[in-house]
Amino acid sequence: MLNTSKKAIKTGLSLLLISFFILVTCLYADLDILFGDIETIFKRPLTLTTILFVYFAAFCARGLAWKLYLKNTPSYMSCIAGIFYSLLLNHLLPFKAGDLARIGILKLREPGISNGQVVNSVVVLRLLDMAILSVIAAIGLVSLHMQFRFWPLLLFSITTFAFIMAGQKHSKFVKRQVELMKTGLAGLSGLFVIVLTAGSWIMEAAVVYGVLTILGEHASIWEAAWVNSITVAGQIFQVTPGGIGSYEAVMIFALGLAGVPVNEAYSAAVMTHSIKFIFSFAAGAFVLAAFPVSFPTIRKWLQEGREKREKRVKV
Repeated sequence: MLNTSKKAIKTGLSLLLISFFILVTCLYADLDILFGDIETIFKRPLTLTTILFVYFAAFCARGLAWKLYLKNTPSYMSCIAGIFYSLLLNHLLPFKAGDLARIGILKLREPGISNGQVVNSVVVLRLLDMAILSVIAAIGLVSLHMQFRFWPLLLFSITTFAFIMAGQKHSKFVKRQVELMKTGLAGLSGLFVIVLTAGSWIMEAAVVYGVLTILGEHASIWEAAWVNSITVAGQIFQVTPGGIGSYEAVMIFALGLAGVPVNEAYSAAVMTHSIKFIFSFAAGAFVLAAFPVSFPTIRKWLQEGREKREKRVKV
């Protein structure tokens, strides 16, 4: 019953975000301005190439962090393959299936690593991602003097409470993950994992920063990192492929708090998400060609994930 209620709340909030995006589109979208902004980006190929390169470097850093967490056991290309398959599925499907792909790819390509280690690495690195995004968001609220702090702080509090409740409900699983995490994050390599993960999220913000710069908005890289952290964290409400609608809604809201006019925030959100979509499909095409996985195998991963979700709902 509790899980059914949480699913209903998540779906309701997702639809609310999508409705907000539709409303903003009706009120502020101007196709002439939007196409003009897109044309402006393509007139600056060096800037666009730099944006894509830094965004690519963010995923390379996450791949290295994953390899280091597993004590250099898997090959670097196995980690990259898992991350890019994850990215592709998250942009193709109306729900988050990327972590299933990361687990599946590493199991497939690195049979010497135990299932427990693979699952733990994905779980811990995902939690580390969320922790770093939360820290960036919290610091940004204080240091950037954002207006209307109540709503982001409320969202941050709800997310923290959800993590605590989940930890209590699955205490045995959490204890086991914590034990493995202490090993994975121990020593200098553990420090590098944290630094690489944090750095990857700063590098991902280059997409937001670059688009805003091209549009003539004077934003700092730190402001871009804050906007990116809020937007990515908001994708827990994804119900469309790649979070179409909800992604733009959260980014428009975050950019508005940062002082960007709504019409410019709309263009920036649409173009930023479009760049990420194009990159995800290009990266997906690369791993499909270089590290092919049969569609029945991918379907099996998705089926396992669906069964787990249904099991949680029945609890």
